[in-house]
Amino acid sequence: MSDKRDLPGRPSPEQFAAYSDGELGPADRAAVDEWLLDHPADRAEVGAARQLARLMEATAAADPGEAAWAGVLERIAAAPPTPARRPKRPHRWIALAVVAAAGLAAAAVVLALLPRPPVEPLHVASDDDIEIISMDGGDVRALVVGQPPMHGAFVLASAGDVTVNDTGHDVEVVVPADQSSPMIVWPQEPPPDKE
Repeated sequence: MSDKRDLPGRPSPEQFAAYSDGELGPADRAAVDEWLLDHPADRAEVGAARQLARLMEATAAADPGEAAWAGVLERIAAAPPTPARRPKRPHRWIALAVVAAAGLAAAAVVLALLPRPPVEPLHVASDDDIEIISMDGGDVRALVVGQPPMHGAFVLASAGDVTVNDTGHDVEVVVPADQSSPMIVWPQEPPPDKE
């Protein structure tokens, strides 16, 4: 939906006001006259503006005469000079608020600098009271109390502790380059269960 003020060729509100007041030149006045012939809504608005201007002229207050203005000027000249005003001082409560804020800030600094007594931890459980059965190795650093189930590297069995007899399958024994103990490598398929 478009506004009627957006119509192409429509005079501006300022041109309508100047038309109503009779302030347009002949060429502009002819253009507005031509527009108003084809647009009755705008013609009604111009008529209402002219009627309002006539009512304002009819009800305007009378101008004071020359004598009235002369009397006002005489009274102004005869009045005693007003004393210069002293600059306003801030209200007392503003000064009190500033002093109170400074006192609170100083108290906060003093409290922050006072030594505090050492805080001893509250013992809820000791290492002997807690038994951790299993945990992820990455969580060891997060322990507050208790010991991880196993500390460091450990060996389940060394090569001398294990004897491999006949398994009925081909088994390879491999010694990794970075370790001295051999590893047993089973073939790709797991061995069948023996009954």
